Amino acid sequence: MNILIGLLTACLVLLLYRYIEKVPFREIKFISIFFLLFTIFCSYMYKPSQSLLWWLAFSPLFYTCFDDLRTKTLDIRIPLIVTLIFFLIQQNPYNFFLSFLTFGLFLAFSLITREKIIAQGDAYIFLPLSLFVGHEWILGTLYLSFLLGIFISTIEKVFTKQEEHAFTPFFILGSMIIASDFHSTAFALGATFSMIPCTFLLLWLKKKKH
Repeated sequence: MNILIGLLTACLVLLLYRYIEKVPFREIKFISIFFLLFTIFCSYMYKPSQSLLWWLAFSPLFYTCFDDLRTKTLDIRIPLIVTLIFFLIQQNPYNFFLSFLTFGLFLAFSLITREKIIAQGDAYIFLPLSLFVGHEWILGTLYLSFLLGIFISTIEKVFTKQEEHAFTPFFILGSMIIASDFHSTAFALGATFSMIPCTFLLLWLKKKKH
């Protein structure tokens, strides 16, 4: 059931994206397959059938995720609207305040570093995600998302020489893992810790190759 919901969500996002952006399928075929698998995995981790309302509210962020994957840009209006929807569902002013505080720090860091480490769009995408996971897991989600991003981006850079990477999928995946049940989270955290030496190994191999 959860896998089916993830599949339907991904298909709906892809159809909506093609209709709005008017992009031929042949131009997004590979990214579409990756996005399809990504959304299905997120649904497997989070199990949307247990909290369908949150999944429906979360779904516009998958559109932002696909847009970031394809163009390395995103429409900041979508995460802002999702943040408002999350607040209406949650109705927790404390979480809302902490989410905007995290957003402010995130955005300031991006501006100070001139977007060399993280882009301003990443701050906007993390705003609703921090509200989604709750104030107890904001730092944990950031930590997990960055580790996933560093590991996978390093692999992508080694094999494709690509310098610019979309971070939205890592933030979404990190928040989904944190919001999932304890066993999945514990497994994911253990797997993430094992990525650290692997990342250094890949960097060493790349350096040796040159």
